[in-house]
Amino acid sequence: MTKGIRISCKRKRDHYSVYRHSNSPKAKEFYKKYSAILKKVIIDAKKLYYDKQIELSSNRVRTTCNIIKDITGRTQPTVTKIEINSEAGRLTNINDIAKAFNIYFTNIAEDLNSNFSDVSKALQSLKESYPECTSEMKLIPVTEIEVINIIKSLKNKNSSGYDGVSNNILKHCVKEISKPLTFIFNLSLAKGVFPDRFEYAIVRPIHKKGNNSLMTNYRPVSLLTSCSKILETIMFNRLYQYLQINEILALE
Repeated sequence: MTKGIRISCKRKRDHYSVYRHSNSPKAKEFYKKYSAILKKVIIDAKKLYYDKQIELSSNRVRTTCNIIKDITGRTQPTVTKIEINSEAGRLTNINDIAKAFNIYFTNIAEDLNSNFSDVSKALQSLKESYPECTSEMKLIPVTEIEVINIIKSLKNKNSSGYDGVSNNILKHCVKEISKPLTFIFNLSLAKGVFPDRFEYAIVRPIHKKGNNSLMTNYRPVSLLTSCSKILETIMFNRLYQYLQINEILALE
């Protein structure tokens, strides 16, 4: 197939030369049609080539990611030397910096939780705001069609969580993955438990402004798994519907 495409590309150049020198409308039309057909053939050939690579790979997720990087021209960013000031002193080792950021971001979260630890006040505030009794929130089963539609509505992104499964990969195998995901989501709702693995995230420090050696000038960005976002959307839809039915939210 590769040899045939090369020959076709040469013929395309020949047709272009004829079209440019003759300035004939027929030659121009023929060249445009030939180019369109050749373009489709090349796209189909690339798809077959990449599908074969994925099929023969021992790690299909990694191979798919490498193919996406190759197609989009994305490469790993150049790692520049960085120094961070911490309580332990000035850090230059990347592992030490990662541990320091982990401790720093964890302490911030714990401080925020301690400021809002009085659950009784929050419950009392809710009772005062909504003194009337509301109906119990019923469990609405998750359907496979719902999961498929949510996956299709996800943004086209190649970034992923720790599992290496991006939105684009989920969309590519939506028919194969929708049924087991539906089972997991229904089990999660029935048990009232959010899967531990869905809580794992890759946390990256993003520099905001100012001195890049100060931790306070960084904010954490969490890369969650795509599956956790699907479950969050499922729960959000049910909670939003419940609030609207009980007129806790203004109906639009």
